[in-house]
Amino acid sequence: MRKLLPLLALCAACSTAAPASGPVDAGATGDAGDGGAVECSPPPGGQWQEGRDAPAHCVREVTGRVAAAGGAALSGLNITLCGVVCFGAVTDAAGAFKVDVNARLPNGGYAVFFHGRPNHASLFVRLPDAPPERFDLGAAIELAPLAAGGALPPDEAPATTVTAGPVSLRVEAGTTWELSFEDLADDAEGRKLRYAKVPVDKAPAFAAGASLVYALGPFDAKPSKKVGLTLTDTGGLAAGAPVEIITMGGTSLELVNTSGLPVVAAKGRVSADGTKIETDAGEGIGVVTWIAVRPAR
Repeated sequence: MRKLLPLLALCAACSTAAPASGPVDAGATGDAGDGGAVECSPPPGGQWQEGRDAPAHCVREVTGRVAAAGGAALSGLNITLCGVVCFGAVTDAAGAFKVDVNARLPNGGYAVFFHGRPNHASLFVRLPDAPPERFDLGAAIELAPLAAGGALPPDEAPATTVTAGPVSLRVEAGTTWELSFEDLADDAEGRKLRYAKVPVDKAPAFAAGASLVYALGPFDAKPSKKVGLTLTDTGGLAAGAPVEIITMGGTSLELVNTSGLPVVAAKGRVSADGTKIETDAGEGIGVVTWIAVRPAR
């Protein structure tokens, strides 16, 4: 059966949130101190222990702006700051957002999640260690437009290949899919394989050192069996060259997580004729997300 991603089911509640909203699933903002300011709550979720876990720092708010490629503002976009719990907001007409937090957040535990689906690339941007209380992301985060191809097969379908532009996923027989609440709720568009090629000099930090970068959707969809990957784009890599496929770490409820970080997902190589990149036999990716290709190390 298709499964909901539990964290994204929580994040979907942001669709009705005001541009500045509180925690999606942990509604504590602390008590007012003597000066009337809201005090920072302890780390939410009940998992963190002082002295055992990474230091936690007071974060009042996280702000930023979101734009499409070319700079046009993206309004009405769900933004979540997610770790053990999620805090949410929605972008305004100028693409700006403010996520109210008022809690101590542990280092290594939170990332800003830009919900671009279905038409734009979704993205994680890590919250830095020891951020200032009022943290702004700076320059507008640009989300690449996605082009659509074929749809992911139904659960437990025969083996098949799904293609969108230069990207193909080789899906084994009997594979089931874990999709986000947002994609499950969109029967017409939610299962379509989507892609955007992103210049390496404009790619997220996870892709450092890559020769080729693509954003894929439906974002964070997880197959029960790893899917093989074929790219009819070699990024200038030499014929026969061994490569590594790096994916962007996805949603996690863990106290310390890899959301937005590089994950070495698979080994592969450029074909002998130099026309495509394929994962090796038995290799594949376990999530539909951003992918980067780099020479094998």
